[in-house]
Amino acid sequence: MNIIKKEIKIKKLIELLILIIIFSLPFLFLKNITLKSKIEIKNIENGNLYVLPEENGEKILLNYLDSAKKEVNINIYLLSNKNIIEKIKSLAKNNVKINIIIEKEPFGGGYLNYKTVSELETQKNIEIKNIINIYSLNHAKYIVIDNKISIIMTSNLTGSGLNSSRDFIFVTKNKEITESLNNLFRSDFEIKYFWEIKSHENLVISPINSRKILETLINNAENCLELYAENFNDEKIINLLNKKSEENIKIKIILSEDISSNKNITKKFNENIEIKLIKKPYQHSKVIIVDKKIMYIGSVNFSMQSMDQNREVGIILKEKEFIEKIWNIFYKDWNNNLSIEIIFNNLISHIHSSFTSLSTFFNKNYKSKFWVIIWPKTYKPSIIQKSGNLCCSCFSSKIFI
Repeated sequence: MNIIKKEIKIKKLIELLILIIIFSLPFLFLKNITLKSKIEIKNIENGNLYVLPEENGEKILLNYLDSAKKEVNINIYLLSNKNIIEKIKSLAKNNVKINIIIEKEPFGGGYLNYKTVSELETQKNIEIKNIINIYSLNHAKYIVIDNKISIIMTSNLTGSGLNSSRDFIFVTKNKEITESLNNLFRSDFEIKYFWEIKSHENLVISPINSRKILETLINNAENCLELYAENFNDEKIINLLNKKSEENIKIKIILSEDISSNKNITKKFNENIEIKLIKKPYQHSKVIIVDKKIMYIGSVNFSMQSMDQNREVGIILKEKEFIEKIWNIFYKDWNNNLSIEIIFNNLISHIHSSFTSLSTFFNKNYKSKFWVIIWPKTYKPSIIQKSGNLCCSCFSSKIFI
């Protein structure tokens, strides 16, 4: 009898071990598995997308602000544009309630915000708050007008942000998005907890869901990714992009040349990820385009602080007209900032350069000896001296010798 009981116990133990092994198998290989998840987003009707600086951001915002009748809620990182400030004062004089959340200690722009706050806070119908004790930075950029119009921006309310930087403005009258943004504003303005409020599916909000959404967008790419970023230093996002490039996903990234750290950060990406650092227009926008089918735009930078510690706001769009508009601008910027790369194979003896031309002289022993002269499109030389058989009238991306 004891022997039978013992055999039963052993049998049950073996069965238990088998079950444990079966259920453990996925976890043994989990670090080699990237789990994909879907992002549930809605089509957004009554929307307009504006490209800066080609479209005048200042004029666009002034026109929308003109429509305000009761209340304007503004959450902004930098506010110094004189015409926007005057419009705010004018609306307040006409009994429109103006509520502003502004960053108290912005990087490099503290004096400008201090000056703006000093100018506006004494005005009737204007109330200004900062939320420095809640987030590392209040870096969001959005406006809600009369709880009817939502304006989500990559730009600050500054002269350069609205008139000369590469930025985007999305405007919608979508009722659900506007109510959700207004609730977000109220929760910050009144120092409440937004986690208690259900946000719209399309909204990307730091520190609540931005990391999860942006990582999911990148992970779901099947063909290609185009990204705009002012700066880029989040290790998780960099590693994820490197992994996607190993899956033969074509990835292009445009960064600002004016951010010194960008030159070093490019070394962390795989060599098959293409990166351009552009100087003009100043690259300030934050965008991800996935397979030319879905797109993120907003204030969220690809940094740990921006995703996990700041207050940031962005939006996911899947409307073809919006995606194509930014996709076309991306490749306009990409192609307008071509750089020269000369690939040596021991046939070049000298390189001569100046501000206006680059001359490449081939080794005299080479069969077809000639000069190659390349100059920018803006430079039109009056005399071209040929000592060979080729002249090029514009920059090319690569020269193979």
